[in-house]
Amino acid sequence: LNIDQKDEPIDLTDSEIAATAQANIPEAMAVLRYTFEDGTTLPTLYGNASTVSNSEHGSKVLSLDGTNGTYAEIPQGFFDNKDEMTILFDIKPNTNSGNYFTFAFGKDNYYYDFFRIRGSEVRNAITVNSYTNESEVKTSFDATDSWMAIALVFDNGKCQLYVNGTLKATNNNALRVSDLGTN
Repeated sequence: LNIDQKDEPIDLTDSEIAATAQANIPEAMAVLRYTFEDGTTLPTLYGNASTVSNSEHGSKVLSLDGTNGTYAEIPQGFFDNKDEMTILFDIKPNTNSGNYFTFAFGKDNYYYDFFRIRGSEVRNAITVNSYTNESEVKTSFDATDSWMAIALVFDNGKCQLYVNGTLKATNNNALRVSDLGTN
């Protein structure tokens, strides 16, 4: 719910909220972009991963059903040594429990970065020593059945988490992406 200058409620669609959110994120130049619209520039899809039209979002979206072996793969090595980068994506979470990740990169189960929404927790973690030593940014956010715009900003050991254009968490002592090594 947004309020206009006359203090009257304005109803915005999820697409309008996402567009407003993206306008508030620090500017970044795209070096890899998947829109899922043209069918030619897509990540490699595995298992039941597919692109589907979504009228609520107003475009095609990546659909992952949560079954084993269902994922989209970004080119290997793409994140190597990218200590300064911004990752932007829209998401509508369907799963609220269990051990899983929504988005991840790294070389193994010791050197990785992962993003996850589970219940009301929105979390990103990076580590070079498995789950017991993760450096995180996280916030609570009602993610129930709605689209949200996520931005992860990595800046030489600092990580910021934005939800719908609002900075929600900062970790000034996170690892650098280059600490993960190469993949």
